[in-house]
Amino acid sequence: MGDLQPAPPNRFWGCLLVQDDHEPPSLKPTFDGQLEKVAYFLNQVWIYLVQHEAAFLDEVAYVNAVTANLEGDATEWMVMLHDEGTLELGNIDTFLEGLWARFWDLTQACWVESNICSIRQGNQSVAEYIKEFHSIAGRLRR
Repeated sequence: MGDLQPAPPNRFWGCLLVQDDHEPPSLKPTFDGQLEKVAYFLNQVWIYLVQHEAAFLDEVAYVNAVTANLEGDATEWMVMLHDEGTLELGNIDTFLEGLWARFWDLTQACWVESNICSIRQGNQSVAEYIKEFHSIAGRLRR
């Protein structure tokens, strides 16, 4: 029948192959605490950690790989965690949840507060005014 050769990975699957060399390349994107960057950064972190899973010896190594790409406000937050000796620095899931809560939820809370303070009843009915209030306040998860 001839020699069967595996097909080379296509462009999509080739980028998802895990490298098992115990020295992963550095994570490319950085995060400085800006709301518009947090979702993208966390998505890139997740992809990076999946691709290079075999290269990390423990949870702390995961966290260290991510914290190396923090800047500005995000770095200050990480230093605060370190100074307090919190559990976030010992577990990647807890760390990423904390990062999300700190930079997404806090920004959302500020947005909600600002918008609630700026709404006015004006010509709308009380029911419409209350509906607008609930629509804005509903953005908070807590």
